[in-house]
This record gives sequence, C-alpha cells and structure tokens, in this order.
Amino acid sequence: MSNKDIILKNANDLICIYGFNEVTVKMICEKSNISRKAFYNFYHDKYEILEEILIRDFVNEVDDLFDKFGRIELNRSIILEALYQRIYDNGKFYRKMIKTDTEYIFEKYLLKYMIELIKKY
Repeated sequence: MSNKDIILKNANDLICIYGFNEVTVKMICEKSNISRKAFYNFYHDKYEILEEILIRDFVNEVDDLFDKFGRIELNRSIILEALYQRIYDNGKFYRKMIKTDTEYIFEKYLLKYMIELIKKY
C-alpha cells in the first residue's frame, strides 16, 4: 500500500470515529506514522482527502463500470446499484459525515461529483 493510500485509509478511519470536523491533519499524520511534510506532499489539506474519497467511491466506480460494460450496456440502474453498494460498504464513513458535517462540505462535494457523473454519462 502506498503512503497516499495509507493516509487516505487512516483519514477515513479517523472520520468514522471522530467525524470530519474533529479530525485534524496532525491526527492523520500520527495515525499514518508520517511527518506533516510527507502529508503535504500528497494532500493540501483534509478537504482534499474528502474529495479523494468521493472520487474513488463515485467517479472511479462509474469509470470502472463504463470500462466493464461500455456506454451502450451501461444504464442508470447499474450505476445506481454500484453507487449504493459503495455507500453501503463504507456506511460508517458516510453516516458519520452526514451527522457531523456542520458546514455541508460533504454535501457540496457529493453534489459536485454527482453532477460531473451525470454530464459524463
């Protein structure tokens, strides 16, 4: 697992425990056993990590489906089923984000990537 993946996984784990607003870059670095400098080599801030999680869960998932099925066979029900499964698989993270996101950052990012997917497919 790359350092970037380790950071992402540990940030996800911390968000599941404490909620997004309470998680700090310092906490992510400590859990990942890396320096802040190493963290900033990969991510600008914790908001960029949130974006990366959403990109991996939604955008990359649909791209993978497109590669698997092609544009003609890929339909809305296949996409929705896959996205619902990703939310279910990472349910603890999404429940915590919904409960603790007082600034609606998660909602803004989620909407942004859903619109991107709709335009793309």
